[in-house]
Amino acid sequence: MGACWTVHNLGGAIGLSVATIVYQVVADNWLSHAVAGRLPINSHGLEALVSDPLSAPARLSRYNLDPGEVGDLVRHYFMHGYNASMWLLLLVSLLAFGAVLFGLPNRRGPSR
Repeated sequence: MGACWTVHNLGGAIGLSVATIVYQVVADNWLSHAVAGRLPINSHGLEALVSDPLSAPARLSRYNLDPGEVGDLVRHYFMHGYNASMWLLLLVSLLAFGAVLFGLPNRRGPSR
């Protein structure tokens, strides 16, 4: 029983790590395309914005952007990264469901 919980927790940790990486990559990519040529932000600055979306509006306001535009940028890159992570979760869940549904042997008793 202990090994089962250990594997369960390990799978959760790996899944959370992969989902975080997917979020970071997608959000960073979307934000870099959204501000390309408009703001002088380097890749380190983009990573800081993506990794801390709560402080992103204050950081982006330094570039003399309209507050509404700042809110839209933060909302859009956060949601793009979040949606990508949720699609990954759905895919993994469907694969696990398929493995359980079709991979387990039939446990019914002999038919009479």
